[in-house]
Amino acid sequence: MLTTIRATTAQVSTPGIDLTNFKAGHAAILSMKLSGQADGLTIDIRYEPGHFAVTTQAHSGPTTAPRDMSNDEIAGLRSALEGDAPQTVPGADIAALQAFTRYLSQSTAVAQPSGRFDNVTFLGIHKDDDGVLVGSMRIGIDVVGLIRDEDGVVTVATQVIVMRRPGPFEHLSRADRLSLAIALEKFVASSQPNPDPSWLQVLSDLNA
Repeated sequence: MLTTIRATTAQVSTPGIDLTNFKAGHAAILSMKLSGQADGLTIDIRYEPGHFAVTTQAHSGPTTAPRDMSNDEIAGLRSALEGDAPQTVPGADIAALQAFTRYLSQSTAVAQPSGRFDNVTFLGIHKDDDGVLVGSMRIGIDVVGLIRDEDGVVTVATQVIVMRRPGPFEHLSRADRLSLAIALEKFVASSQPNPDPSWLQVLSDLNA
C-alpha cells in the first residue's frame, strides 16, 4: 500500500513597521490632469515629469491630438492659476491647483541643457505614410536612436546597438530638448551641402 505524504509550508508573517517616527525625504506626483474652459474651448492638460501636453475641444466637435504646450501657454496658465484667487469654478480643488501651479513654475524656470545629446550624429530622415517625420541618429559609439516629429511634438526612442528592438518613444524634458536642439543646430550649421529640410522642421519644433 502506498502512503501519500503531503508537505505543507508555513507562511511567515512579516511584522508591521512602526511608522510613527517616519521622516519624509522625497515625494513625487507622477502625473496630474487639469480640465477647464478658455476662449470657448474645453481644455484638458496632462502633466508628466518635465512635460505638459494639451488637448482641446470646441463645443461637441472632435478632440485634438495631444501636443506639447508652448512656453507662452505655460506662462499664461500659470498666471491664471497663481495667487490667492485663481480663476476657478465653484468646487475646484484648490490644493491640487496649487500643486499644479508649482509644476508650472518649475517648467518656466530657466533650464540648462542636459548634455544627453552632446555626442550625437544625425543620419537620415524621412516622412512616413502618416506624414510623420522620422529621423535616425547615433549617440556615442553604442547607442542608436530615432527622432519622431508628429504635428510639432518631438519624441525620441533609443536603444543600445546589441538590442534587437528600440525602446518606446519618450517625451523629452526641457533640459534634454535643449541638448538635442543644440546638437541639431550644430549639425545644420556644419552640413555641406545644405541639410535635409526635414531636419530644419524638427529643429523648429524643438525650439517652439
